[in-house]
Amino acid sequence: MSVKSQHDRETPKWIERELVHSRHVIANAKVVVTFSATLAATFVSAMLDKTNDKSCLDEAALILMGFSLGITICVVLLPPHHRRGELDENAYDAAKRRALWAYWMMVVQVIVSVASIVAITAAIRHDLLDRIPVI
Repeated sequence: MSVKSQHDRETPKWIERELVHSRHVIANAKVVVTFSATLAATFVSAMLDKTNDKSCLDEAALILMGFSLGITICVVLLPPHHRRGELDENAYDAAKRRALWAYWMMVVQVIVSVASIVAITAAIRHDLLDRIPVI
């Protein structure tokens, strides 16, 4: 009888696997958004080094960059909620929702970062901003 009651209290393996997977999704999202925001900020700041107000695309790039950085902060501060006590299907559902939020915020952040790079590159390409001198 005691063997069965101990077995009933154990966490099912599939819940353990899913929770570990959810933690990995959140950790990977944090890495991706950090590098994506860094790359976009590098492009935008390099292109905007010269002061020039010939285009609204540079302002659009800055707005997109600000939105990208806001999403980055949200994803980086998203806690994985590590295991506290026994796990059940409610913990599984919460971890899965949290991982999905992290994933989709990562996707949106990467798209916004790329859009800011495209906006500032379009401004340079169409001579709306001064070109960066090559050393």
